[in-house]
Amino acid sequence: SEQGTAVDRIHRLLGASVLGVIELSRGCGKGCRFCTMGAKKMEHLPPETIVNDLIANVEGGVTSVVSGSEDFFRYGASGPRVNFKRLRSLLVEMQREPDLSFMQIDHANISSVLQFDDEQLREIRELLTWRERTDFLWVNMGIESANGHLVVANGGGKIQPFRADDWEEMVREAAAKMTRTGFFPVFSIILGLPGETPDDVARTLELVRHLATRRAVVFPIFHEPWRPDGGEPFALEAMRADHFELFTTCYEINF
Repeated sequence: SEQGTAVDRIHRLLGASVLGVIELSRGCGKGCRFCTMGAKKMEHLPPETIVNDLIANVEGGVTSVVSGSEDFFRYGASGPRVNFKRLRSLLVEMQREPDLSFMQIDHANISSVLQFDDEQLREIRELLTWRERTDFLWVNMGIESANGHLVVANGGGKIQPFRADDWEEMVREAAAKMTRTGFFPVFSIILGLPGETPDDVARTLELVRHLATRRAVVFPIFHEPWRPDGGEPFALEAMRADHFELFTTCYEINF
């Protein structure tokens, strides 16, 4: 069952935070067994607390900040459906504070990104910039695998409100959508998910090669469960030739 995050007991910042992180939400609630926040319901900090923390960072000499959230685009939402009105309202309120250049996004979910149209994403992109536009306003998004059914088996509600059968195309569309609206997509995949087959690795490799044609990067990570029912960790000793090809292809794209 989902656990709370005690968001109502979070104290306001008294000074600048590490890396200028401004916490927007805690928890996620998508149920991914490879993520510590998967079992914790997403709860949002009130706008007045967020603006106070923004001011504390500015007064501490910070000129660019980072949003702290497991899914930036789900701020203000209840459940898997996004709430553009509440997210936009928060960003407009934050824009009233001067002396900043931009706010970087920490994490976002592909299924949340795809609920916005291009016009909404472009407006969000502009509201994340104060006086200094950056070409690398990145968005960290987890693909995990090209096989949506494997993702659901390990990730619970990660793909909701969409279908597992559509996952691979969703990833492609998210990359295209974020690129054309001014964001820089940063994806991650997981090697060694429980239930992974050689066909899953091959499909993910082809997806990564497609992403190489976009303005995006992909980082491979090893499966590391944190729950007793999360399966076995993936290690170098378990890597096959296809895993190695997938791993090296990612870094050839990135660098």
